[in-house]
Amino acid sequence: MRRLKRHYPDAACSLDFRTPLDLLVATILSAQCTDERVNRVTKSLFRKYPTAAAYAEAPLSDLKGEIQSTGFFNNKAKSIERAARRWFSDTQARSPRTSTSWSSCPAWAARRPTSCWGPPTESPPAWSSTRTWRASPGAWD
Repeated sequence: MRRLKRHYPDAACSLDFRTPLDLLVATILSAQCTDERVNRVTKSLFRKYPTAAAYAEAPLSDLKGEIQSTGFFNNKAKSIERAARRWFSDTQARSPRTSTSWSSCPAWAARRPTSCWGPPTESPPAWSSTRTWRASPGAWD
């Protein structure tokens, strides 16, 4: 981690978000989609659905319409809804504080806790994916 920080001191997540929930949703939407497109979609999405309860209670057809341009919107909408229901029921709207809590959310692949394990949870940042871990052995020492 120290070597990465030294070589890339200004590295940051390219997804726009303000809360851990925002980042969860943006990360789900980012599958097979550019970060630029995700940021365009989430600009209005985050205003319309400011809480996990709002996502969980939203009609699935409405959510699908909002995210259609990101591709694979049927599965992404279901993933967001399931993750929001789990988030809200498990945390009573507080953000998960451990990688175990993050990874227990439905549709939350192994790489995603790493994406969120940073500033939103006030933990050491590690914007990464499993590809990064495989491509840079030893860089995380």
